Amino acid sequence: VCEEVCPPKVRYMDIAQAVRGVLVDEGVGPLPEQKQVVESIKSVGNIFSDERKLSEIPELKPYFNDNPVDNPDYLFFIGCMAGRKYPNFAVNAIEILKSAGVKVALDENEKCCNGVAFLQGMYKDFEKVAQENMTRIKAFNTNNILTVCPMCYSALKKEYKWDKDVNVVHSTEVYAKLIKEGKLKFERKLDKKVVFFDSCHLGRWGGIYEEPRIILKNIPGVQLLELERSRNLSRCCGGPIRVPYIDFRNEIAQKTLAVSYTHLTLPTN
Repeated sequence: VCEEVCPPKVRYMDIAQAVRGVLVDEGVGPLPEQKQVVESIKSVGNIFSDERKLSEIPELKPYFNDNPVDNPDYLFFIGCMAGRKYPNFAVNAIEILKSAGVKVALDENEKCCNGVAFLQGMYKDFEKVAQENMTRIKAFNTNNILTVCPMCYSALKKEYKWDKDVNVVHSTEVYAKLIKEGKLKFERKLDKKVVFFDSCHLGRWGGIYEEPRIILKNIPGVQLLELERSRNLSRCCGGPIRVPYIDFRNEIAQKTLAVSYTHLTLPTN
C-alpha cells in the first residue's frame, strides 16, 4: 500500500527486496524460523515438511490415477496450501475445469514455488528450486500453467527465468474467461452478501482485480459489496509473515475480518 499512496512513487518493495538480499549475503538474515521453512522446501518440496508426494494425498490421489492427460490445456501447479493444507481447493478447481471441458495435467513431484525464499532475499535458494521446477514443467506437453495460489502465480509468472514462452494464469482468470464464453454456468442461486478480499500477490503484484468480481457477479443471488479499502488499497492479510510473527499476523487478519463483517451486516439497498 505504501507504493500506491506515495506521491513520488518510490518503489519501496524493490528497496526492501534488495536490502533483504544484502542481509542474507552478510549472514544477518533471515530469521532461523524462516530459514527452516526454506530448508523444508529444499528437502521435501513443501513448507509443511510433509514427505508425501501429492499423489499420496488421499483427496488428490484419484486425480493422479487419471493422469497423464494427453494434450492438456494446462499444467495445474497445485502449490503447498492447496496440495497439503486445503486439498479441497485443488479438487474443486479440477472439477470446475472438468465440467467446462478443460483438461489439466498434474505433477506428483511438484515442489513449492519457493516464493517465500524470494521474499526473504534468499535468492540462491530460490533459483535452485525454481530451476528444478522449470526442468520438470518442460516435460509436460503444454506451455500453459494454472495456479490457485496467488504466491505461486506471482513467483512463476514474474520471478522464474523461463527460457521459453510460458503462459502462467490464475484460476480466476480461467473461470472468468469460461463464463464469458458460456462454458461455465452457475446452476444454483446463492442469496448472500459477499465481500471479496484483494490479496497482495493477486492484486497489487499480479494486477488481477476484475476476474474474481466477474465470477461473483455471475452467481445468481449474490450481492457483491466492496470494502472501503479494496483493490490496490486493500490491506495485507499478514499471511507471508506468519512465520515467525503469527500473533501479529492474527491481529492483522482479525482487523480485516472485523471490517468485512461490518460491511456484511450493514443494511443495503
